[in-house]
Amino acid sequence: MKKAEDVKSAEPTDDGMRHRILGKCHDLLVTKASAVVVGILLKNLLAHTAKFFLFGTAPSVGAESPGMPLSSDKASLELLVAVCLFALILSSAVGAKIGVSHLSIPESLKKPYSAGLSLIPAWAWKDVVVALLAVCKHLGLVGKDSQSLCIMALAVALLSSLLQILLEYLDSGRAKESFFSLVVNVFKVSLGLGVAFTVNLCYQTLLSDDLKATIYLYIAVQLGYCSLLTILVALAQVKGGEALADKELTLPVRTVKFLLTAGNFVVAFAWKGLVITVLSACIGDAVETKALAYLVSAIVVTFLGIGCIVASAALNMRKSISGLCILAVGMNIGWAWADFARVSMVSGEPIAIGQLWLYTIIATAIVCTIAFGVDRGVVLLDKPSEEARPLLPADKA
Repeated sequence: MKKAEDVKSAEPTDDGMRHRILGKCHDLLVTKASAVVVGILLKNLLAHTAKFFLFGTAPSVGAESPGMPLSSDKASLELLVAVCLFALILSSAVGAKIGVSHLSIPESLKKPYSAGLSLIPAWAWKDVVVALLAVCKHLGLVGKDSQSLCIMALAVALLSSLLQILLEYLDSGRAKESFFSLVVNVFKVSLGLGVAFTVNLCYQTLLSDDLKATIYLYIAVQLGYCSLLTILVALAQVKGGEALADKELTLPVRTVKFLLTAGNFVVAFAWKGLVITVLSACIGDAVETKALAYLVSAIVVTFLGIGCIVASAALNMRKSISGLCILAVGMNIGWAWADFARVSMVSGEPIAIGQLWLYTIIATAIVCTIAFGVDRGVVLLDKPSEEARPLLPADKA
């Protein structure tokens, strides 16, 4: 039997269409894209600050490299720092989720905001995965060949999945509102992103340099990979949602749900590679400065992303597929603006730690102000013509 929230809802009125579109745009921009930008900025700030005081290294805020980290004599210490920072950010996000649950706002708004908070620690966990791979490389467990790197990346993905299964087992029987359950739910998002990062790293490693040098063939291969992956994950979401509908939250059910969550992140990373490649080819040589190129890219990604979400709302897609679209598009919009925020300060040159703090505070304030403005705009625009109804969520239960 299909779950009611996972089937298409019929809203033939103009109010229903407007409500659905505005709700999805709210989720996209306020609880996904803004959470990605804020999470990346705060994670980078804490990471650079810790490295400055521990290693004396000046922070550098160029665009983030998605590739394999270089081995370092301090790799083990950097792994410890990454784990500590993740624990700090994770506990802060859980505390913020508890605070949101006690706010005097509509219940329909609490869920999307809470989901956005779950994304913030994910970037700190990705740093843990990168540092772990660096340690493995430094210890000689990972060589320069693509085969050993793929094996290690897949091993990290498998260990992440097993860790989540262990946490789900320990959380069995606990109340959903308990602190430990909240930690497990937030950690699940981080582990899902970590699995997706390693899968994407494995895929990028398998692509030869000769293929990457042939730009049109490289784009065609990436487009085929992204399209096939999106279709497979979307089908898995639909079939998985049907199979798990009304099922008790046993350990196998929780495990399958985690794999479905990780699949959404894999799609987001796949499209990120394609978007970066296409925009670099089209915009990179057309502007004079690197910051302007990133600004143009961020604007293009934002408008294309909003267009995709509006189309999905107009087609009234299933909630599971709509959620996949919103997550993938929202993360790519967030990535684009976070990259612009980093390179707009300096182009990878070392800066003073005080400058980094000031810039991060200003950038975070701007993002939060824009998110608040979008939130208020949705409230004003989404007013039914006849009778009052809840503003959000976008998908009708």
